[in-house]
Amino acid sequence: MQAWISGYYLWIKVVHLIAIIAWMAGLFYLPRLFVYHVGVNAKSEATCVVFLVIFQHLLDYWRKQLALGTCVRTASFFRLINEVPTLLLIVIIISVIIKPF
Repeated sequence: MQAWISGYYLWIKVVHLIAIIAWMAGLFYLPRLFVYHVGVNAKSEATCVVFLVIFQHLLDYWRKQLALGTCVRTASFFRLINEVPTLLLIVIIISVIIKPF
């Protein structure tokens, strides 16, 4: 058992360091996100979050259909759907920075 672990020790160390760095980046950035969200209309923020959650569930549903070979959606449909996250990103950024609501 110990020989197996020692063969992967450097890779385990790499994954560990990447995880710690990502965690620390989150700790540094999260308070900045709190600053941006103070004063944002809670209704518009909640609406965007609801749309993102619904979109995520739809993507999972279509992924399962594609895996089973039962998906009837066309490539054009998925090209159009591909733009949804970008549009939501634009709305969210405008809502947070410009605060139009």
